Amino acid sequence: MKFKTFLNLINPQPEIGGFEINDFGIKFIELRGKKTSLASIQLPPGIIEEGKIKDKDKFFEIISEFRNKITKSKRKKIHIVASISDTNIYTESFVLPRSVGSKLNEAADLNLRMISPIDFDASYHDWQLVGERLVNGTSQLEIFGAFIPKQAVDDFEEILLKAGFEVVAFEFPTYALTRTIMEIGEGFAKEKNYLLVKIGSDNLSFGLIKNGNLNFLHFVSWKSVYGEEKKIPLQSFENLIVDEVKKVLKFQETHSTTAIDGLILFSPNLIKELSKIISDNFPNLPLMMPNINKFKDLAPAWFGVLGSALRGAFFADTSSKMINLAGSETTKRFDTYQILSFIKIWRSLIVIFFGLVLIFYAGLDVFLYKYASQLADQNQNVKNPEVQMLGQLQKAAEDFNQKVDNYYQIRQNELNWSSFFQNVESLAGADITIKRIYVQSKNSPVLLLGEASNNDAIIAFKKALESDNHFSNINFELSSIVPDGKNYDFSISFSIIKI
Repeated sequence: MKFKTFLNLINPQPEIGGFEINDFGIKFIELRGKKTSLASIQLPPGIIEEGKIKDKDKFFEIISEFRNKITKSKRKKIHIVASISDTNIYTESFVLPRSVGSKLNEAADLNLRMISPIDFDASYHDWQLVGERLVNGTSQLEIFGAFIPKQAVDDFEEILLKAGFEVVAFEFPTYALTRTIMEIGEGFAKEKNYLLVKIGSDNLSFGLIKNGNLNFLHFVSWKSVYGEEKKIPLQSFENLIVDEVKKVLKFQETHSTTAIDGLILFSPNLIKELSKIISDNFPNLPLMMPNINKFKDLAPAWFGVLGSALRGAFFADTSSKMINLAGSETTKRFDTYQILSFIKIWRSLIVIFFGLVLIFYAGLDVFLYKYASQLADQNQNVKNPEVQMLGQLQKAAEDFNQKVDNYYQIRQNELNWSSFFQNVESLAGADITIKRIYVQSKNSPVLLLGEASNNDAIIAFKKALESDNHFSNINFELSSIVPDGKNYDFSISFSIIKI
């Protein structure tokens, strides 16, 4: 069992809500069984344009105000799966031979680097396994990859973190909407192929769905077509939709051997007019509308962010990999939160357990002592076997007293290991990642294995340990430094003076 899976089993996950940001507004939804907790706010023009923040100060002010609508607690972190505009998303699909086996992660990452449509090193990227197919008699894995410029994500995360939100994953609206439709939508089958047409307030998005997963994304921003025009002519709007649907269908025909089983139309409004456009121009393509009976009172405009909330609800499920366009620091921060929560919960449980054990032994000791005293008073002239039993009971009482004394001794010698680990991590600094710490006891040497971005950080860490009055006998050899790509692995040992 993987450590993360084990951690999820014994450490309850925080509530993780869905959070959607586009050029015109913000939506938040948290699932509580079949009930939902909703919050939304509109954004003035010019704060976000084409999925990018243009006025950070104003956006922070609005996000802070929005947070107060969700919770009044200033200290509580709000964990979210954040969905940001399709506009900055780039996607590519590729196949790998099934024979890659355990090397799938490395092979997929290498292919992402080779086919990236943008600067790979300046992007966040991830992939998802979509399915399998036979190519010339060989089983091939179908993989869907997504890319986004780092700056587009970092700007949002910086302000969200500052406002008290903790992002556990970044994704995009069409990806999230696909999850809603395929996981809880009525009348959709995962073994079928669909064309999803999503008409939003900021863009027109098209997705191909295979095996219940998004496998292709194409979008057209309204601004790129109509500029600053406030009103869109109906005929122009119809021509745009028809032309773009034809493009996607043509792509499907040339890149897949399977046919489209239906067109899923999603739009918060103009359903009647849009349905007529699709039916008139594509009469042989079954038209379908998302229907979510599980949340009957939820308006269609919330279906996209609902998909992000669904991801948050089963975030602990590691059985299937989903695309996460967050940076490594985002993932590391959430993992650290889980570990600290685990320590706090189990530290409290251990104290409670030993407290109950103490009460039990103390009560049992009192009972046995009184019982032995009564036997002694009532049986002054008992036979020899009964006298032996009384002696045994008295000895048992003495044993329990000794165990209680031992427990108190253990409590007095108990060490605050949590503060020890926090102190070491603080001395390590931001340029060092601690991989593992071996500690047998307070009186035994401690071995620390770490990774640093540069040699100076390792030397600084050694000096920090030497200057700290909690540690002594710092043992570090330059030969222990081993280059590992851009980073450096190293080891260092020391003794504990005090915790």
